[in-house]
Amino acid sequence: MKISRKLLSAIFIGAAVLLFAGSLFIPQAKGDSKRVAHRLESVLGHRLKTLDAFAEKAFEGSPDQWMDLGKLPGDMVVYRYVSDRLQSWNNQFPVSNDDIVRRTYSIRYRRRGIMQTPFVDLNSYYTFMKLNQQEGYLVKRIDRGLETVVVGLKLDGNKHLRLQEGYSIRNLFTPDGTSVSYAGQPVFKVVYESLPVRSKLPAHLAWAAFLLFAIGIIIALKSYPSVRGSLVSIGLLLLSTVALAKWYPIAEGELSQISVILVINLITFMISLCLYLCRESIWERIKSKAGRIVAVVADVLAILGIFAFSYIELFKVFVYTHISLDLTKLDLLSWESAAVLGTFVLMLVSTMLLAVLLMPALDRGRGRASVFSAPGRVIGSLALALYLVLVTTSMGFEREQMIASSWAENLANERDNAVEEQLKRAENMIAADDVLSRASGSEENVQIARERIIDNYLFRVLSDYDIRVQIGGDSDGLGLDSGTRIDQNSRFFYAPLAGQRSRYVGAFQYYVEDQGQNTIYISIEPKSGDSGRSLSSVLGLGDKTDEIPWRYSYAKYKGRDRQYMKGSYAYPTRLTEEKLASYRSLEETDYVSGGYLHFVNKVSEDEIIIISRQYKNIDTNLLALALVTLVFFFFASIFSGKSDGTPLPPNSFKKTITILTTVSLTATMAVLVTFSVTFVFGRNEANARTMMADKTNSIRTMLQDGLRSYSSSDALFSRETLALIRRVSANTGSDISIFRPDGRILMSTSPELFEKMVLGSRLNEKAFYHIIYQSEGYYIQREKYGTRWIYTMYAPVMGADGNILAIFSSPYMERSYDFQLDAATHTISILIVFFILLLLSLALISYAVDRTFRPISEMSRKMEAGGVDRLEYISYDRQDEISSLVRSYNRMVTDLTASTKALAQAERDKAWSEMARNVAHEIKNPLTPMRLQIQRIQRLKANGDPIWQTKFDDMATILLDHIDVLTETANQFSDFAKLYSEEPVEIKLDELLKDEVDMYGARPGVDFEYLGLPGVSIQGPRPQLVRVFVNILNNAVQACEGKPGAKVLVSLRNGTDPGYYEIVFEDNGPGVDDEHLVKLFTPKFTTKTGGSGLGLSICKSILERCGATIAYSRSFKLGGACFTIRYPKD
Repeated sequence: MKISRKLLSAIFIGAAVLLFAGSLFIPQAKGDSKRVAHRLESVLGHRLKTLDAFAEKAFEGSPDQWMDLGKLPGDMVVYRYVSDRLQSWNNQFPVSNDDIVRRTYSIRYRRRGIMQTPFVDLNSYYTFMKLNQQEGYLVKRIDRGLETVVVGLKLDGNKHLRLQEGYSIRNLFTPDGTSVSYAGQPVFKVVYESLPVRSKLPAHLAWAAFLLFAIGIIIALKSYPSVRGSLVSIGLLLLSTVALAKWYPIAEGELSQISVILVINLITFMISLCLYLCRESIWERIKSKAGRIVAVVADVLAILGIFAFSYIELFKVFVYTHISLDLTKLDLLSWESAAVLGTFVLMLVSTMLLAVLLMPALDRGRGRASVFSAPGRVIGSLALALYLVLVTTSMGFEREQMIASSWAENLANERDNAVEEQLKRAENMIAADDVLSRASGSEENVQIARERIIDNYLFRVLSDYDIRVQIGGDSDGLGLDSGTRIDQNSRFFYAPLAGQRSRYVGAFQYYVEDQGQNTIYISIEPKSGDSGRSLSSVLGLGDKTDEIPWRYSYAKYKGRDRQYMKGSYAYPTRLTEEKLASYRSLEETDYVSGGYLHFVNKVSEDEIIIISRQYKNIDTNLLALALVTLVFFFFASIFSGKSDGTPLPPNSFKKTITILTTVSLTATMAVLVTFSVTFVFGRNEANARTMMADKTNSIRTMLQDGLRSYSSSDALFSRETLALIRRVSANTGSDISIFRPDGRILMSTSPELFEKMVLGSRLNEKAFYHIIYQSEGYYIQREKYGTRWIYTMYAPVMGADGNILAIFSSPYMERSYDFQLDAATHTISILIVFFILLLLSLALISYAVDRTFRPISEMSRKMEAGGVDRLEYISYDRQDEISSLVRSYNRMVTDLTASTKALAQAERDKAWSEMARNVAHEIKNPLTPMRLQIQRIQRLKANGDPIWQTKFDDMATILLDHIDVLTETANQFSDFAKLYSEEPVEIKLDELLKDEVDMYGARPGVDFEYLGLPGVSIQGPRPQLVRVFVNILNNAVQACEGKPGAKVLVSLRNGTDPGYYEIVFEDNGPGVDDEHLVKLFTPKFTTKTGGSGLGLSICKSILERCGATIAYSRSFKLGGACFTIRYPKD
């Protein structure tokens, strides 16, 4: 069932009203904890029943086999214990000690201690627990013989619970809030925070209502386009947009800073769309030349204003936010970028809509063909995409220059404020350390002193710095003399050496009995590798806040000599005089060299800092341009409409072939794209896994060499082992964690990750299963760390007895090549090429199908338009299956032409015979009374009757009347004979009708009125059309003449069909009786005395010859006859 636009518009507007009304009844401030608790009980019951089912499943397997729970949801945790020892686990609790019995336990990645055991006092019913002082869980234990299962459901941040913003879950001892129960037992409370929180739901509903309202308004305007309607629609949309933006702000984060820009972009698009839909009505209202010039100038200024305003808005986005709009840097784009770019695309599409408004003034009748035709869409989309890409790329480059300048300022400072703060906090404790005091007595205690300093004071700087310790000896090479104290009376000095930055040296003096004063020197030197590769820094847990992204390299020059460098670019060790001069004069602030883009920053006359990144070649820009062009082309295609107004039959061969070809091509290309993308992802995955496997083997080999003599995991807890993994970590640039064979954490180079419970205290369950139970040599998988997915490598370390001594894990943080970005870029490239090829293929398919079916369509058109007597030949020079059909058609045309000529000649002969009989009949009728009158006068005169002279005048009058009848008959037959002989000429229809009405206007007793349409011209036989108008006007005058208030109304207007004018003749006479309507245009039919009955018949024939029609109806305005002529415009 086809829905009318009026009904569809009403549906959208009605839905919008309902949604908006719903938004008004939703409270803005939420504080009903009872309602939330009631809903939460239902959801919680379902989740806990699911968890109980997994708990029962945990008991099904053998106690000495790994439990298989299938796909356990991420908010649930299941631990299975056998003889009070954890044997299997799925997901992890954020606890350091997961024992279920009390025992002294040492977590051994840094120091010993008596750990808390939160699971000791668990019961068989769910209990609320705050684990790690942050995350709330419902936890219970189930005991069956030697087996114990501990299960838990995470509460904080659980998306399945759908806890609304402003509410929190607390224990039952909290005085406020509402209790939530499970199985009749209260388990926790829901507390509403005291500060009111504005609900987002009303805003979402209001904006959804606005979207539906806007769609309904646009549909209504498209159905009934008018100037008044467009103004009303624009006003409603403006008011609703401004009101919603003020009362229901939905933009969050950085988008809130530019929400006004987004709203203006949407308003611009909606105004342009309303004007576009009413473009014809607008130009019909503007009739004067001056008005059209003003309208054209205003339209051009609006288009230019959109471009200027969009540039200013884009500049504000780049300056006042961190949102990236540079389409050449896909890795920096976000959903916020997509939202902002989407509104700018809509605003720029408005320029194409406004350009259509210019076409009626510049090129009448071709507005749509010139802008939204296929070439127009391609050119327009490419131009807009080129503008957007050039502006965003250039502004992105300027932003990158400013960011590089700020990095250079940080590099020029050279001092690491975060490290200095740590040194200040640690130096007094180092100075008072008795262990270090005793160790300072001998140079052999260097390793002990270093481990003591690292373990207790400076372990947090190891991810970015190397720590060296020297006991006594010469300090000249340490740079203390040229160093600067980091604080007043501080023992640490900032003492950079050539090729280093942020280097610090500390001198601590200890008094040793029998030895006197001894000194320990501590050197903190930046690592030469890539800082930021540690997992802590990637997850934002490090102390550095001003790090330069790993994709950038940098170097500092003092004079011509390079002081230090970092990154993958090979900076020269010494600058040439010419290069240094250009740097100092800032002739080259940025340049491309060696495949890198370099930003030059002059710190001082003697210091230059260069920051570099790999240069993106032209392919990246072309990729962005193609992507944006496709987006603009898609929007332009929405407004393109149909190129051919002729509808195709339901079972059209052309449509069927086009659909089948398009579907086949699309399916083939989709398969190729899928295969290519899958191949690229698979190749990158394989390459990454190969690199990870090599790195895993390297780490395992180094650890195996250092731990070869150990046979027990208990013996691994030593300073030597910790020093070993730190050394391996420094050599391989990887974080390393060591786990016991039972899965417990032993030690790590990033202990803060375990202290903050970013990582669980147990080995990942899948890795544990594959290494312990499946005896795999190594295992690699993607794991979620915080909000990031990172590959993690696991491998066993074998002991001297051949058993597994430990299991190490190491996240793969190598960033020399971004496989995901490469795969994403490749995928986007393939998809863009796919859509471009698809569009080209569709165009070629359409062209080929049109060319194939053109002869058949031409046959149909010529046969339908020309009739049998005017068929035309088809020119077709190709030799294919269609050529035989064309030849047959041309032969048929030849045969039909000959037959038609013969038939036409026979019909003409018959028509002339009939004409001769009609002429003879029409002439004979008046000749008979004329003959009788003359014979009567002759008899009277022959008889000498004097009355013949008196009767002569009467006879002369009768003869003259009959002669007039004969003359009228001859004229009518003459006009009918000339009906097919006159050639069409250009006729100014409005002037012709006005002249004819003016001729009748002087007639007394009848009031004439003419409503014209200036400037209308048509093609037709002028004398014949004059005959038609005169005949109809005569009939109208005769119908109402002599009647009081007689009136004739003639109107010229645009027809209901866009391709026709309507000429309407109305009078207030009696009209035509219903029984005579069937014969109204039949030859020889008349209701007038003395009429021939040929007038309307000839009028109809003349009009049909011109492609026009004439119809009769009752005049609604005057009540009499109404004859309407529909005459074609072209």
